[in-house]
Amino acid sequence: MRIRTKLIVFLTVGLGVALAASLLPAREKPLTLAKGTEQPTDAKRKDDDEAIRKLSVDFQRAFEKGDAAAASALLTAGAELIPDNAEPLRGRDAIKKAFTKHFAKKVRVKIALEMESLRFTSRDTASGEGRTTTTPEKGEPSRNRYSMLYVREDGNWLIAFIKEWQASPQTSVISIG
Repeated sequence: MRIRTKLIVFLTVGLGVALAASLLPAREKPLTLAKGTEQPTDAKRKDDDEAIRKLSVDFQRAFEKGDAAAASALLTAGAELIPDNAEPLRGRDAIKKAFTKHFAKKVRVKIALEMESLRFTSRDTASGEGRTTTTPEKGEPSRNRYSMLYVREDGNWLIAFIKEWQASPQTSVISIG
């Protein structure tokens, strides 16, 4: 699969997560999760939850501006992007280079996201999972599932890992916004 397709897939996930995070209000209750996956609120993690939401908004804004440097600055040095049916991209520099090429083409897409979970797996890591629908300016929408790993380094939350795969045909995605 070509780099362009990889980037569209990555943008789908990244922008979808960022869009959902920016549209969801600050919360005192747990995330609205898919039926049967609810989890208790951990008041001690509220600041971390808000920091991850801010990270997502910042990532979204960087993409809206077509700013590869700003978007890649929100990744860990060893970040990995593993798109559906494509070769993985490993390392912030490799991902930045791919972003730069993609943004030069000015490809625009609309994103719908259903965030199913955001879990803190340790003091300095959190994982998020959900579904995305990406609709290009021209063409048919595509549906994928994603998993993201957030890591706190030197007191700052960064994106360390993004993987996506094709959603099953029966899967419905709810648009936020």
